[in-house]
Amino acid sequence: MTIPFPSAEWVQAFREAINASPAYRASAADWEAGPICFVIRTGEEKTYLWLDLHRGECRAAELVLPAEGERAPFLVSAEYEEWKRILRGQLDPVRAIWMGKLKVRGDLSLLLRYMRAAQDLLACAARVPTQFRDES
Repeated sequence: MTIPFPSAEWVQAFREAINASPAYRASAADWEAGPICFVIRTGEEKTYLWLDLHRGECRAAELVLPAEGERAPFLVSAEYEEWKRILRGQLDPVRAIWMGKLKVRGDLSLLLRYMRAAQDLLACAARVPTQFRDES
């Protein structure tokens, strides 16, 4: 069964995948910089996916209202199609940042120090059986 992206069900499956990942647990073992919010832009609409990440664990994951999402110490934003390419492994997130397709608000140098953790996090997302809007 595939899960629509983005949806509350997808976010919970993502959290479960993160917490089941020994690779993420190890690469983010000393992450204490706070939550990260992914923003999925579809035209004028924005969906905010909040991840409370701490020491290799995802303590909470949920879709939040824009006002709450905007308060995250780290905001990672891209168009829906770019997220789709990232989740499918067709677009490297670091390359997407340099190409301007993935926007980061927050301490980019800190995030780059945790690049292995970011890659492991996205590997967890890729393991979620995902249904994209334009697929049946």
